[in-house]
Amino acid sequence: MDRGSTGAFQTEIVKSANKPFHLVKLSFDDVSYFLSDAYIPVTYDSNTYTPTGSFLAFSDIVETNEANIETISISLSGVDTTYVNLFLEGGYLDRTVQIYKAFLDSNDALVSDPLLIFDGRLNNPVIKEDVDAGTSTIAVQASSLFVDFDRINTRFTNNESQQSFFAGDTGFRFSSVVVKELNWGMTTGATASGGGSSSVSTQGSSTSPINNTSPAQKSIFREIRPTNPSFSLQSGSVRIHINYANRSTSNFSVGQQVKINGFESKTFDDGEFILSSAINFSEGAGTHAIVALDSDGFGFTIAVPNTVTSVKSGKFGGSEITVDDELVVPVLIQTTSGSNSITVNADNFAKVDEAVSFNLETTSVGGIESRILALDHKITARTTDTLTVAVTQKNIVLANPLKTTSGSTSLVIDFAEHNIAVSDSITISGAIAVGGVPASDINKAHTVTAITENTVTVVVSTTATSTARGGSDAVRLDGKIIRTNPIETTASSATVKVHYRSHGLANSDTITLEGLDDVGGLDRSLLNKSHTVVDASNTDYFTITLSETATASEFGGGGDSVLERPVKATSTVNYGSSGSRINLPTEIR
Repeated sequence: MDRGSTGAFQTEIVKSANKPFHLVKLSFDDVSYFLSDAYIPVTYDSNTYTPTGSFLAFSDIVETNEANIETISISLSGVDTTYVNLFLEGGYLDRTVQIYKAFLDSNDALVSDPLLIFDGRLNNPVIKEDVDAGTSTIAVQASSLFVDFDRINTRFTNNESQQSFFAGDTGFRFSSVVVKELNWGMTTGATASGGGSSSVSTQGSSTSPINNTSPAQKSIFREIRPTNPSFSLQSGSVRIHINYANRSTSNFSVGQQVKINGFESKTFDDGEFILSSAINFSEGAGTHAIVALDSDGFGFTIAVPNTVTSVKSGKFGGSEITVDDELVVPVLIQTTSGSNSITVNADNFAKVDEAVSFNLETTSVGGIESRILALDHKITARTTDTLTVAVTQKNIVLANPLKTTSGSTSLVIDFAEHNIAVSDSITISGAIAVGGVPASDINKAHTVTAITENTVTVVVSTTATSTARGGSDAVRLDGKIIRTNPIETTASSATVKVHYRSHGLANSDTITLEGLDDVGGLDRSLLNKSHTVVDASNTDYFTITLSETATASEFGGGGDSVLERPVKATSTVNYGSSGSRINLPTEIR
């Protein structure tokens, strides 16, 4: 193989007679030295290589197809103190050395582009002095660049070492207690089963939270691990509380002895810890007496470990805890009635604004349908062992499309960007009565009497008794869904109505609009973003306030608008199951 050598070099090397020599470049912090074993000075790459009879040799350079650390020896004899001082006073370790193979032609000119045959780092010099001659012999070893792969950087997999490099990163806080295998190669969409939660009984003591700040994102990949108990420090003991999901605690009683297994040791941020051997029956801890009961779990006490001196709160213990050999299904999701914010109990390294979804073994949790929880939802807050998630749903805006005017028989259909013409025959179906006009007078064939870009007008037999908008979002025109204009503006007003039938929103809710066009002199950028609901008293529309006022009163926005709205729980529930799944994107950071 030519190893990148030039054609001139290849021609010269196969000649029966040639003038080979070597160029050696030693690079130090402040200066580089250029030496050769040629008999004349040679200029290459704008550097002049000094001929020196003191350059004796270097050992054989071996090339293999393996990633080995190759070492050679370079010898210089009869050198003056200039070169000796390089190794006595300079920082020679790990400095680069390059050796080139070169040829001189018949006119003692350098044959184009010498070939680099070694590129490595200096180490281990040996210097022998000749006092009478005032010269020295230097022998120095050089290793290939693979020597860096053998370097030890004085890093340890413990919390103290990690803090010295990345303050605040708690990724190794458990390393002194438990060692786990890390399985590499996880891909986007990784899942983890179960979930966990716990509550803390402080008995009037002040509680110092743990794991409640976001660590620096230095973790390898995101782990979601179910958690369960928490505890409070009491006089002479630690009370640990285990939460159950979907199970009554009526079968337990205060004073009952229970056998606990599967508890994982816990090291807190301040270095204090509880060992599994103090809890697990299988490790000799014996049974524990229940000292307190509530609706979702029970508390028991253990002797205070010598290192626990302050109250802690948090979730820990693991996802495979058993009580009397029955698996405890910990709480995965906690809902609050009237809120779309849910708490997810799991150890994690997820970030705020990332998406999370759930695969659950139930039809709904707290009134939120599981099909909605299976969609992506944004993380709004986190601790090391909990996620706060805002449950939302995106829908195409389908408003009431029919409008009546009191005292008129004209029925206007709000149909964004239709392609219907005057005198066309259309059939309306699925409508309910609106403005005093009965459904039977609406749901039939009609002849179009007038159009605009976004409306179609027909004449009905009944005179409307009120000016109204209605008909329901189930109205169809020739069997097709009617895409309505959802935005209603009023000239000189910053208040905008957003029409959405049965929106279910409340004042101060946060919603997001997408896909709207300009309307009423308002640029679409003012509409297509998040807004706070100002007035949600009408079930079929709500109002928002913009930063600018409309220049015209009109309906518009187009038929491709999307509304993202909160989906709220109707009850407060703790839910978990052994087959539940939390889905998060996984990436190496």
